[in-house]
Amino acid sequence: MATENKVISGDRMLVFVPPHPLIKHWVSVLRNEQTPCPVFKNAMAELGRLLLYEASRDWLPTITGEIQSPMGIASVEFVDPREPVAIVPILRAGLALAEHATSILPATKTYHLGLSRNEETLQPSVYLNK
Repeated sequence: MATENKVISGDRMLVFVPPHPLIKHWVSVLRNEQTPCPVFKNAMAELGRLLLYEASRDWLPTITGEIQSPMGIASVEFVDPREPVAIVPILRAGLALAEHATSILPATKTYHLGLSRNEETLQPSVYLNK
C-alpha cells in the first residue's frame, strides 16, 4: 500500500482514510444527503467496525497457544486478555462509530472524551474526560 507524503501546516489536521473499498463505500453512504436514517445508522456501525479492524491491525497485543481442533492439535493466536484495550469515542459522533466495538473486542473498556472548538481561537477544548 502506497501512501503520499504531504506537507501540512500547523493549523490543519491530517485525516487518513484507509484505502479499503468497503470503508470508501460506507463513507459515501454517510455523505449522501438522501441516505435514510436506518441506513445511515447501519452505515455508522459498519464503518465503526471496519475502522476498528484497520486501527488495531498492527498494535493489538496477541498471545500464541495450542488448541484441540477436529483435525488435531493446532497452533493459534488470540488477543492477549492481560493487556487492557480501551475504546475512546469523541462525543458525540464517535459514539455511533464505537457502539459496536465490543462485538469485536468484548473485553474493552469504554471511556468518553468530549471536545468542543473555541470559536475565537479555533482550538479544541476538552469539556469531558471520563
